[in-house]
Amino acid sequence: MNTGGGTPSAEVLKEAKVDKFIKVLVEELQQNKGRAVVIAGRRQSPDVHALVARINSALGAIGQTIDYHEDPEPDRPRHVDAIKTLVGELNGPNRVKTLVILGGNPVYDAPVDLDFAAALAKAETSVHLSEYVNETSQKASWHIPRSHFLETWGDTRTWDGTITVGQPLIAPLYGGLSSIELLSMLLGEERTGEELVRATHEELGVGGNWRQIVHDGFVPNTGLPVAQVQLAGFTPAALSATAAGGSAFSCRSRRARTAIRASRPSRGRLGHPREGRSIARAVACFTIHRTRSIQSGSPVSGGAVERKRVAGRPRRCSSGKATSSVSGCPSSIVSAARGGPGAPPASQAATSSRGSTR
Repeated sequence: MNTGGGTPSAEVLKEAKVDKFIKVLVEELQQNKGRAVVIAGRRQSPDVHALVARINSALGAIGQTIDYHEDPEPDRPRHVDAIKTLVGELNGPNRVKTLVILGGNPVYDAPVDLDFAAALAKAETSVHLSEYVNETSQKASWHIPRSHFLETWGDTRTWDGTITVGQPLIAPLYGGLSSIELLSMLLGEERTGEELVRATHEELGVGGNWRQIVHDGFVPNTGLPVAQVQLAGFTPAALSATAAGGSAFSCRSRRARTAIRASRPSRGRLGHPREGRSIARAVACFTIHRTRSIQSGSPVSGGAVERKRVAGRPRRCSSGKATSSVSGCPSSIVSAARGGPGAPPASQAATSSRGSTR
């Protein structure tokens, strides 16, 4: 299967297990042309999505197991760009007088350099609709309880454009409001969620049999047209130094062996020299795996390495040396496994597998 790119030169491809896996994977994909599909995660870079698109083209997947659709909002700004613009308007000469925040917690999770809390304080009146009294609610002038999504009416579009309808399973327990109900009140209408959703569908000309739509949960024949795409040639991005290295589970590098030898204590945690050396090897191996995983942005995090050792019985890493339970590792190393590497920006291309809307 030739996708038009060069042969990768990453060290990970030289590992026996990886080589065997790739050969089996390629063989099965070639045997199922027109019936297979390769999917890249939405957080992967545009280069990864472009490579996956070429693989699917070689597999004959386009039009068979995968369709492409035009983005209905190609000019929609990214979330980080939108909140930067908002902070600029809050800090600008023509300051925002009233700010209504629907859900979220920007005081807590907005980029720290924006200092959203300070910008929010400059608005004369701020209203926060939220299920919880969080950091943003505490900084806002008013907090309004938000109803749970299982208590509200709503609608949305799937990735292929199909309009779907959501109905509440229970009445609001604490008198909360949904986003559309609050906006309706601000406009002086005060209509129920069902009335608002139904009116929107009627304006779009897809009201039809309302009871049947609510029963099915979606409006048939409302998907976006399938886009006819042609793959253009491109040069794959060069691998970084860490991406060109070995896998996150390899302890065979010179640096790993050096770190293991240098970190051996004289006696073990339980007073046994051999136990101490075993724990030291596990710690050194784990540290190097975690560092490489963070630097390369690999989706395989150090959490997987941790789980191999929490069973309480000694295991062996790829170096063939015995490792011990992670209970002997410093807490700082164990806690590092809880986090994950930073994710690259998502591609702007949107794809949807056939049959995924039901």
